[in-house]
Amino acid sequence: MRTLPHHPRHPGGRGFALIVTTVLLGVVIAVSVTLLDMSLSMQRTSKTVERTYDATLLAEAGIQKAIYCLKADAGANCGGAYGPSYAGESNVGFGAGKFSVSVTGTGSARSITATGQAPGGYTQTIATQVSLDAPSRSQPGFDYAVQASDLGVQLENNAEVNNGVVRTDSDVVCGNNAEVNYDIYVSRAGGKIDNCKGVIDAHADQVLNSKVLGSAYYRNDPADISGTAVSGAKHPNQATPVGQTLPTFDKAFWENVAESGVVVYGDYSPADNSTLGPIKIVGNLTLSNNVDVIVNGPIWVVGNITMSNNASFTLAPGFGPSSGVIIADNPADTANSGIIDISNNAFISGSGTDGSYVLMYSSNTSTADSSPAIKVANNAAGGIFYAPDGAVRIYNNGSAVAAVARRVYLDNNAAINYDNAGTTPSSMTIAQVAGGVWRFLQGAWHQFK
Repeated sequence: MRTLPHHPRHPGGRGFALIVTTVLLGVVIAVSVTLLDMSLSMQRTSKTVERTYDATLLAEAGIQKAIYCLKADAGANCGGAYGPSYAGESNVGFGAGKFSVSVTGTGSARSITATGQAPGGYTQTIATQVSLDAPSRSQPGFDYAVQASDLGVQLENNAEVNNGVVRTDSDVVCGNNAEVNYDIYVSRAGGKIDNCKGVIDAHADQVLNSKVLGSAYYRNDPADISGTAVSGAKHPNQATPVGQTLPTFDKAFWENVAESGVVVYGDYSPADNSTLGPIKIVGNLTLSNNVDVIVNGPIWVVGNITMSNNASFTLAPGFGPSSGVIIADNPADTANSGIIDISNNAFISGSGTDGSYVLMYSSNTSTADSSPAIKVANNAAGGIFYAPDGAVRIYNNGSAVAAVARRVYLDNNAAINYDNAGTTPSSMTIAQVAGGVWRFLQGAWHQFK
């Protein structure tokens, strides 16, 4: 029997397997160490983020404490100082951490810096500014007591415009004893001032049957000054006065501010002594029977506004010399909606500070004297009425500060009293909300380590 030769196992094979095993084990250990390091790093990062977040919350608590103490009427919880005298505190314990606050500034403005310290020494600092002043937005001024675009101005018997200019792109026609105790400008070619008394300076192609206390500026002598008594100088051969556009009102901005507050769906009749604004009412707004409403911000009514029977709108005292705005605007139906109707001793007034007014704006497009966009009867001591696409009519014995529209109609004994104690709405500032409350200034919040 043949015997096969014996080949002994090569000792290098076992060594190679050992090397492979060692390398693999090294890789596993390296990966494990890396994963462990990553896990520990993530834990450290997570803890850092958590502590930094805690420090941020502590800094925010310091800011809120500062606001609280600026408003406080006692110092027991504020380190002794409070109200406008509050200057901050140090190392105030809060939960497991603490915060320090510094308050600087005078008058109606303060700068606040707060640093929160979480366990482990993690810190975060926040700085901001606050103000007592009402957030506001300047508007192009109402430079004229009465301004009408293409449909003119009519004053019935004994109606008056006091201490303010009347301006129109059409005619100004007056009834018996109607007076405009300031200047009149008519910018239509061939336009006229007719039968108006008490005029200071008259500027129109025709100044007819009127009484001018100052000077008259007109086209042709004597035809275009017929029937007019001029106490000052006559200036014939004058060019037609240049027209002036109606004031620009940023309706979209104020509607957005109103909508940023409360939104009410359906017709709304607020209770007596209610505070409204900023608010959007998707429906009609009705005030009647001695209901008094404090206006604390813009009011946008997507419907009609009706006031009667001793009801009132009054700006909150915190508006100071700033003004407020109430809008009637239904973009889906400007022909039939957005009407403002004020009657029976309803009253509108500013904040009580000279220079504060309520601007009532209507988007309604009715220009008929019998159905105007804005109807005003009785008192409106702080009311400015603006209907750029419709008519404003001040009824018998009604009054207003200013009326601006395509057409303005003043009934018997109606009055526009433009100047109030030396202040006029020629440079209005409309506030978004009442002042007198500490508020953060937009864009003033900064966070840093």
